[in-house]
Amino acid sequence: MLTQKGAITINNIETICDDIVSSYHTPIMAACKSVSAFLQSNFVIKDLSPENTELLQLLHQKLEDELSHLFLKESGIIFPSVKTKAAQHVGSLLASSVLDLVLQTHTRILQLLQKERQILNNYVTSYKWEAPWINIVNELFHLETMVQRYVHLEQSKLYPLLINPDLH
Repeated sequence: MLTQKGAITINNIETICDDIVSSYHTPIMAACKSVSAFLQSNFVIKDLSPENTELLQLLHQKLEDELSHLFLKESGIIFPSVKTKAAQHVGSLLASSVLDLVLQTHTRILQLLQKERQILNNYVTSYKWEAPWINIVNELFHLETMVQRYVHLEQSKLYPLLINPDLH
């Protein structure tokens, strides 16, 4: 995971971007795929109503799509552009319009996670449930935690630095 040692400066923006990809993008997508594999192979989850099972499957697919698109934009467009501009010592490394789009996507992702949490009764499990289902519920909780940490890091550290690097 990303460690903090003093203030973030232009000199380590490349490292921060790379750490976000390796410490957040990769494990988040792995967790999404794990949950998706379970949901796709279990159309009936006896511990959920049929309506909630179908809704969970749809919400999770939408969540995975949103995350995948955002991560592709960041790793393929935003981060390479930021690294290039940082090397050229450009004032603002990220346009506010780009940041607005990213923040809107963060909001949609967090809303999807909240809906999943509601369907799953705040991730409270029962000893009566089968172990594979309990593992998936726990994986969903872990996924939510990772996404929240990722969003927090970007919104509180990375993006403020990219908009106005002189403030840090």
